[in-house]
Amino acid sequence: MKSHEFITELNMAPGNLKKFALTQAVSNMRAGFEAELILPGEYNEDGESELDFDRDEPISQWHLSLGDIQDFFSEDSPRARVFSTIEEEYHSWASEKASEWIEDQIQERIDYLQGEDEELNDEDARQQAWDELYTEFYQDLDSNDASMKDWCNDQGWEYYSDIYNNFSLSWPHHKNMSGFANEVNNYAYTLQKLVGGQVEVNDEYHSESKNTTSWYLEPDPSISPDKEGYMGVELVSPPMPVLTMLNQLKKVLAWASDNGGFTNSTTGFHVGVSLAGLTTANVDYVKLALFLGDQYVLQQFGRAANTYTKSSIHLVQKAAARKDMHDIAIDLDNMRRGLITDAGRNILTRNSDKYFSINMKDKYIEFRSMGGDYMNQIDMLTNTILRYIRAYAVACDPNAERQEYAKKLSKLLNPTNADQLTPFVQFAMGGLDKQSLISSLKIESSTNHQFVRFHHRHQMHLINHEIIRI
Repeated sequence: MKSHEFITELNMAPGNLKKFALTQAVSNMRAGFEAELILPGEYNEDGESELDFDRDEPISQWHLSLGDIQDFFSEDSPRARVFSTIEEEYHSWASEKASEWIEDQIQERIDYLQGEDEELNDEDARQQAWDELYTEFYQDLDSNDASMKDWCNDQGWEYYSDIYNNFSLSWPHHKNMSGFANEVNNYAYTLQKLVGGQVEVNDEYHSESKNTTSWYLEPDPSISPDKEGYMGVELVSPPMPVLTMLNQLKKVLAWASDNGGFTNSTTGFHVGVSLAGLTTANVDYVKLALFLGDQYVLQQFGRAANTYTKSSIHLVQKAAARKDMHDIAIDLDNMRRGLITDAGRNILTRNSDKYFSINMKDKYIEFRSMGGDYMNQIDMLTNTILRYIRAYAVACDPNAERQEYAKKLSKLLNPTNADQLTPFVQFAMGGLDKQSLISSLKIESSTNHQFVRFHHRHQMHLINHEIIRI
């Protein structure tokens, strides 16, 4: 599924985005930003560093693999030995699960096999049954609760730090506890005069002691300056009206440039958006991902492969791919009854960890797609922020872009054969009655053999038993 398929109908042209920024809907929004910058200066060297467990991640992948665990931990770990141990312990656990599952199933399978072949003796029947069940078990580890993710759950491991605590691995993230160089106080002074608000300096990365009115400067050891005599800095703004934020952003980036600052491939730029009177419980995550086109934004900023900014549309696509025809039937029925938002929520309600491009928090949404050398792309930065705002407004309003949302959901639910769901979407949105729907299926089935099997085995079943309750 191409990323631009999701963003063509909602007009995201710069001119339209600027007009939208002047509407009442935007006046009720607040936005703030976190700008990772590289500025002249160095961290003080008289302190020590410590392991940074604030950058821990939940073990949230549905299809967790050994490769996912290897990717999280640094190359300083004794990879071959330790990861082989992890793999061996998982397979030993899965083998026990397989034996238990097979023993529960095997007698029924033996009876079936001997019913099919009366000459099959008990020993051969048991061996054949065991081989078949063993293959079936490992072909669908997820359904049999025997995936690597299930193994972690069984051990009580919810985060990667749990794996770290049980194996001889090196924790990949550190934070510098020595604090900033003295010149940062000068940065704070000049920045405070520029933005007209209090600017505070934190000596720790991602300090939790923040209020909603001050600006903050803090060290960011995750940034690689690429030059000696420079340091990574994160500048955090307070939330403010959208147009005010855009104006302040331009001034701040000009200030950073005047002070010899720059950005590179390791710097990120995040935007937080909220709507007055609403929490993120009012936001349709799937709708937001589909209309935003985050993969397009990631590609624009060269961040499609960034570890800390994974595509939310990919997360949504994976969730949709796991749905069976019965689930799809429920979603289409919700669409028919006007409950399109429920159809989206049946797929996914929020991201699984914070490192996705759309990070749903309780009271606001953090958009993480932008970054790279963004100081040299101010127009694209501004347009992308307005794109966030536009998609956020649509995702908050169940009545906004309903027809287009229904089309996007149909592509999401059946990406390889989206045309096959078109009559159902038309029926769901009230554009096709029951008899016309059935007639359209008969016409299709007379001209396309593959379509015949698809409809007769799945879609006609949905009509008779799930979708049509008239």
